[in-house]
Amino acid sequence: MANKKAEKKNRNSTNTQNKKTQTKKIEVNSTKTNNQKEIKNKKQNVRKEIKENKIDIEKNTDIKIDSKKKEESKVANKKINGKNTIIEKKNTNGSAASSDEMSKLIKIIVVLVIIVVVFYLITVLITKNRKKQTNNYTSDTTPAVIQYDNIIIGTIFNQVPTEYYVLIKDKENGPYETLLSSYVKTYQSKKDSLKIYNSYMNDVFNKKYIAETSNLNVSNATEFRVSDITLIKISNHLVTESYEGIDNVQMALKNMTK
Repeated sequence: MANKKAEKKNRNSTNTQNKKTQTKKIEVNSTKTNNQKEIKNKKQNVRKEIKENKIDIEKNTDIKIDSKKKEESKVANKKINGKNTIIEKKNTNGSAASSDEMSKLIKIIVVLVIIVVVFYLITVLITKNRKKQTNNYTSDTTPAVIQYDNIIIGTIFNQVPTEYYVLIKDKENGPYETLLSSYVKTYQSKKDSLKIYNSYMNDVFNKKYIAETSNLNVSNATEFRVSDITLIKISNHLVTESYEGIDNVQMALKNMTK
């Protein structure tokens, strides 16, 4: 009986020990599971934090990229606006320059038109005054026109028309030039007056025709000679009248003016 009781006690002690070990195992397992759960939770939290950090980083990077893009776009817009303003300034300057040139051209044209109009009016007034003067002139005589030219003696028979006078004088500005010129002008103012040619004895080309004795009544210039101031009339290449000496020439011209 005692053995049985001891066996029971041993059994009971073993059972209690077993139960204690089982409870310990259960406690260990439970702690393990709790630890595992905590580790999982920690891992999950860490992952969440990592994800959130990634999201924040991505957001920050996106924000930075957007800000950079915005800054770049602002810079580009500033450059474009600057170029546009420069182009606008150039266009405005070009338009201003072109407008200035057009205004200058218009001013020049206006000035030229005014000058032309003024000259036209002046010419019109002059012509009107001349017409009035000619209309008011009621004399029967024609206006005085000097119709004589300077010739050399070698050509006195070759002039036109067929009938004319030749006045041969001693020098161009001689003492009788004024008086002779006045007679000639008065004669030329008459109607149907003949042409008067003028020749000077001191001309180089006339030296060979100057002699001490005159030879006027000839038909060609090679035989013609003159010694003093002379007025001759030529008709059809022949000398038809001749006046020698200052007194005779003055008298002949005076009679021609009557």
